[in-house]
Amino acid sequence: AGFETERVLDPNRLKLRKVLQKFTYRSSTSEVAALYTTGHGVEVDEAVYVLPGNYPALRRNIVLNQRAIRLTELGSACRAKHVNLIFYGGCRNNPFE
Repeated sequence: AGFETERVLDPNRLKLRKVLQKFTYRSSTSEVAALYTTGHGVEVDEAVYVLPGNYPALRRNIVLNQRAIRLTELGSACRAKHVNLIFYGGCRNNPFE
């Protein structure tokens, strides 16, 4: 059907960033791009973060900006010419309160 997929399981933040960089490049040369992610996430101060498997939960929300990925960053990775779809299936609660 002319499309490519890549499956990434339980990436740490560094791996997720590398995958997103590759996806950004690949989607920029495409007509349509779709990104699906699921996992644990949190919503803090109206921002949603995806927590990698190695997120230091004991540090609570102190290191969110350094160790988690904002959902808007996932959205920025989609650069197709006509249609960009993002599907996020994860938590949005704030267990750090």
